[in-house]
Amino acid sequence: MGQLRTYRKKIKSAKNIAKLTKAMQMVAASKMRRAQDMAISGKDYANGLSELTKLLTNYLDPKVFPLMSSHEAGGKELVVVIAPEKGLCGSLTTNIQKKIYRLYSGDFSKVEFLVVGKKAKKIVSNFGAKIVAEFSVGVSKPSYEIVPTIAKIIQDKFLSLEIEKVYVVYSEFINTMKQEPLRHAILPLKIVELTDVISEGHGESEFIFEPSAHDITAGLLGRYLEVVLYHLILESYASEQSARMVAMKNATDNARGLISDLTLSFNKERQSAITSEILDVSSRSN
Repeated sequence: MGQLRTYRKKIKSAKNIAKLTKAMQMVAASKMRRAQDMAISGKDYANGLSELTKLLTNYLDPKVFPLMSSHEAGGKELVVVIAPEKGLCGSLTTNIQKKIYRLYSGDFSKVEFLVVGKKAKKIVSNFGAKIVAEFSVGVSKPSYEIVPTIAKIIQDKFLSLEIEKVYVVYSEFINTMKQEPLRHAILPLKIVELTDVISEGHGESEFIFEPSAHDITAGLLGRYLEVVLYHLILESYASEQSARMVAMKNATDNARGLISDLTLSFNKERQSAITSEILDVSSRSN
């Protein structure tokens, strides 16, 4: 009977786990849909701003706009790492960590990190690398409020010639089952050849800017940096919720499988106990 009580407790625990993981799966699914909608709704604006920036780079002098110019800073880089705030999202965080380690072969002597998300801080701390600033994405939905501050830190360090390049490492949302860790270069701004812009369907005609390309660009480049950062944060957030939903679904399925196995073992043990009691009664009768 002691063994039966043990099986009952295990089955009850497994059922409780299944209920919990199922609830977390539903919450993550709801958040994932909202995150996808947010990412998709802002994608057209981000792409349009990116195309306009590509056009402007053909009419501007990089010396006038330092964000477009390359410079020497001893090979130093600033890497913005965007990762989840919480765990229980499968191998998402581990994949980001592996991606960063492979990119720099474990040598972070010339790399500084700006982390967005608690898991991002943990990743960089594991490397023992330098963290210049840390930010929280939020557990409900990413807030745009942190983006201007991040963009300002990046610009200040780049314009002060402390670093040569700025990258963002994040999880790109491919689909519900796939999220890919990527590195995206954001500074210096890439100067696109006019032939490349024409090949993308903009035509061969010259563009007329009003008031002027210089005046338009003055506020555009900073705005462009903010929009790119926010879009990558949204992509990372959608990846996080998708990975968590899949992880919780797998946990629910595993719990249900465990319940089935434990129930089978329980029934076998109970049947064995009943058989033993019958044999015992039968032997006493004789």
